[in-house]
Amino acid sequence: MQLHRKKCHLDPDDEDSEARIGESDASSPTTSNTQTKIKHFFRKVTKTDKERLDIRAARFFFACNVPFVAASNKYFKEFCNAMQPTYKPPSRKRLAGPLLDAVHKEQIDLNGNFLKEGAHSVLLIDGWKNSASNTKNVAALLHNCDHRIFLESYDFSNLRETSENLAEMVKNAVALAKDRYKVEVFAVVTDNAANMMSMGRIIDLIHTTCNAHIGNLLSKDLIRKYGSGTELNKVSVISQRRHTRLQSQQIDDCFVMQEDNPDNSSVLAKVHKIVNEFKKANLEKKLTMLGGAKPKLPCATRWCSERDGLFWLINNIARMKQISAETNTDGKPYVKPSVSELLFKEDFIQSVKELLDLLNPVAILIKNCQKSVNSIADATEEWINLLASANPKLYEVATERCKTSDVFNKYSLTANMLHPLYKGSQLNAEQNEMVEDFLLENLDEDGLQSLLEYKKSTGFFALLMEKTTKPDLFWDMAANRRKSLAIFAQKLLMIPASTAQLEGIFSNWSHVHTDLRNRLDAERSKKLLEVYFSLKINENKDDYYRADDVTDCSEKEN
Repeated sequence: MQLHRKKCHLDPDDEDSEARIGESDASSPTTSNTQTKIKHFFRKVTKTDKERLDIRAARFFFACNVPFVAASNKYFKEFCNAMQPTYKPPSRKRLAGPLLDAVHKEQIDLNGNFLKEGAHSVLLIDGWKNSASNTKNVAALLHNCDHRIFLESYDFSNLRETSENLAEMVKNAVALAKDRYKVEVFAVVTDNAANMMSMGRIIDLIHTTCNAHIGNLLSKDLIRKYGSGTELNKVSVISQRRHTRLQSQQIDDCFVMQEDNPDNSSVLAKVHKIVNEFKKANLEKKLTMLGGAKPKLPCATRWCSERDGLFWLINNIARMKQISAETNTDGKPYVKPSVSELLFKEDFIQSVKELLDLLNPVAILIKNCQKSVNSIADATEEWINLLASANPKLYEVATERCKTSDVFNKYSLTANMLHPLYKGSQLNAEQNEMVEDFLLENLDEDGLQSLLEYKKSTGFFALLMEKTTKPDLFWDMAANRRKSLAIFAQKLLMIPASTAQLEGIFSNWSHVHTDLRNRLDAERSKKLLEVYFSLKINENKDDYYRADDVTDCSEKEN
């Protein structure tokens, strides 16, 4: 019995667990204490206890995307019985019915507590195509300085993703945010697909684009010009077919076009040849036994995957050379001669390093823009720093991409100016003029007077600059004395650098969004989606997305 009680640990987050089980004592328990604890362990679960435990079980099922049929699984029931013999877990029907309703209402109320009535918010939207079920959805997320809230998902399966339809969707999302949470949406962040850009010109809201997505397009630009190859097309097509989450407008961007470049046209094709060779089970095992990393094929829907392939090759080149020198029992080499030849070809390895030098700064920019704490002000600084440190090849392509994607727009530049750490110190004359025009259009006399004081760091701002350069705290403190400028700055600095928060949360979209999996009708399936995403966001309040790690190529293995 003592062994049994040791196994029945308390849940530190369960305030009522002591009443049910009793806390284990470090000293040997008396017979009376043992009897009391056993009595609590087998006590009858009240109706209140049952409802509370069911809600907690339901949250687990919804947040972890566990099929409801698992509730009737023999081993799950055995687990619940071991924890509390008198508790019977909810059935599939109860999970799909009253418990889904209860948790949905709970999440709506909880989200409402995170948003102040009348506060401003940014709308993030992005779309996913589920090839398995042949559906298209566009999701909307509310973003402000304090919290992120899943707002709604819109079914575009029977609609064309035209700018007019997208604008109507944004209009509905803005109305829903105001009705449900009493917040004012003032800006929208999307990718820079043509229909999204056209939609941005229709709506009467600030519209910016995802800087991480623009960074990915820059990577594609560099690969087209300096590292394209016919093999990359094949690998990209294969990888793309394995993924269901992809916007139809972006499919063409996933293919890397071959250009005439006698020096570098086949760099990635050769890298892919090496990756494919070392993906073989025996070679992969040999490589990992030597301390190397497993090779990964480039994926059309994963950012920086081509760069990661180059990085993998450089870091594992010595180990692969060692393996290529080995032979099997028949005296035949483990590695194909054509692949071995590439590993020892110095001009090819040098081409890989040069292409990696082009792609690595872009990968770092993408990583930084994906951070949920970074705003369009931070993204602007990242782009300026990228151009300032770029070699001539990268500078030429990056400059063209910045113009094409309107990276240095008036909103981003002004946000950079109003960031107390940057203060627009790296903006050129043309950019400063654009910022001044925008500020003159939007600030009243009091705001302009405060702006002059802020730019010169005099008066109240001189003291504030000495205390903090964190934008949220800085403008919160300034709001009491310089209200007009502070409110304007807070709104611009609230706009995130990217829509990566949606990317991470929707990684399991195709698994959740299915009417058949849990036998739900369309309305209840949509309700499950809302609960799932709200729980995922609230679970990771300090990290609203899961971006792939991007390692600086200076961090190489010893």
